[in-house]
This record gives sequence, structure tokens and C-alpha cells, in this order.
Amino acid sequence: MTNLLQAICFKDDINVVFEALSEWCDLRKKSPNSLEACRAASALFDLFQAGYETKELLLAALERSNSAQHVSAVTYDFTETAGAMAASVHTRE
Repeated sequence: MTNLLQAICFKDDINVVFEALSEWCDLRKKSPNSLEACRAASALFDLFQAGYETKELLLAALERSNSAQHVSAVTYDFTETAGAMAASVHTRE
């Protein structure tokens, strides 16, 4: 937590993250108090610490991150379903 406080020490720094989160919530019709918004806020702070210092850069990086996670989740779900189907067919034979 100390590193976070050192990295985000100015009001303007927090404002850019807040603005990015507000826009993210508006675009996705999510409440700022929702679990998804909390996850997005955490990711935005991580991205800010990694050097994404404008609202546009933060949102673009978050979108890339979310897309990659979504693709991984879909691939995992598909693999699990395909494996279960294959096991079901194998046990019937």
C-alpha cells in the first residue's frame, strides 16, 4: 500500500483514474459500486502505476486487458466443455 501512496500522491493523478473509471462505468451501464467496477478500478490503478497516465491510455489498456481475459475464459470454458463431451462419448462406447 505504501508504494501505491507514493505513486499516486497528487489529486490530478487520482482524478485521471476516477475519470477513466467513470467513463468505463457509463459505457458499460455499470454502477460504480458494482463488483465489475471495483475490479476495473483496481486494474486502472495498476495500469496507472505501470505508466498509463491519461484517461485514453488507461481505457485502451483496460480494454486490451479485458479482451485478453475474456478470450482466455472462453477458451477455458470451451476446452472444459469439449473435454466433458469427449469423456461422455467415450464412456458410452
